Amino acid sequence: MRATLQNLCEQFIRNRDTLQSAFKWHSAYMAAVCAHLFAAAGKTADAAALASCRNLIKNRSKWYSSFRGNVHMPLACLLSMEADPVAAFTRAEDTYRLFRAHFPMSDHLALAAALLQNASYTTQDAARARALWDLIRKEHPFLTGPEDTLLCLLLCRSKRDDLSIIRHMESCYLHLKSRFGYANWTQSVSHILTLSDAAPEHQVRRLFDLYDSISLAGGKYGKSYELPALAAFASVDADARAVAMDVMDADLFLSEQQGYGFFGLSKQTRLMHAIMIVSGEYARQEGMDMALLGSTLSLIIAQQQAAT
Repeated sequence: MRATLQNLCEQFIRNRDTLQSAFKWHSAYMAAVCAHLFAAAGKTADAAALASCRNLIKNRSKWYSSFRGNVHMPLACLLSMEADPVAAFTRAEDTYRLFRAHFPMSDHLALAAALLQNASYTTQDAARARALWDLIRKEHPFLTGPEDTLLCLLLCRSKRDDLSIIRHMESCYLHLKSRFGYANWTQSVSHILTLSDAAPEHQVRRLFDLYDSISLAGGKYGKSYELPALAAFASVDADARAVAMDVMDADLFLSEQQGYGFFGLSKQTRLMHAIMIVSGEYARQEGMDMALLGSTLSLIIAQQQAAT
């Protein structure tokens, strides 16, 4: 394994262990995702800072607040990385209120507010995000839900008009459906691919190439909640075979760690975590902030869906 990838893998495990200790009763799935948040930012989880931020959330929010739901752990992690956690939480609350004017209350909306609190969203942005959500729901009424809120809030900043965005999504969706079927995961992937302006055919082909290369390298990648992680990686311009070898190296490393054995997380989830680690490295190397953000968002969505 390459030295830089080895370091990332080790950092990921250290962060995961710290998070599992700090959040003893929370999902192991979410702990891994949050470990990636730190690794992607090049930071190490700090137990004391996490405890302080947990208390901040508890003291500043009501018991029924969405900030105390599935978003509690990632929010505490994000706040712990801020120079001024109190100010960051205030921004998240203000952003959430802005979004709530256009979307119903949900953990996904709270997560969006936590992740986007530094992005200076306007009422017009939130209104456009809702308009996009309504258009998507019109096309796929049984597949569209609160989990699509995050990506609509990202897409509302696009310079493309709404119709072009929907056409891009539908083109991706039709290509993906032929291989991965008619499912919520397929729609989520089409939304992630639409974050890029590249042609839908090119994006889907890259996704298929990555999937096939991992299979040829000996990995059995899943076709459900694991797909969004692979979709975010499709925006990174890298050789699919080289990526597959890195993924399998990371997967081998994880297979030897506590929590990934016979009684631990599944092999499909472990392989998704390997993708998560490798995608963070490639995105950072190429300076692709959107790819990294898209990866983080898609993984959190995937883990929340898997836990339901």
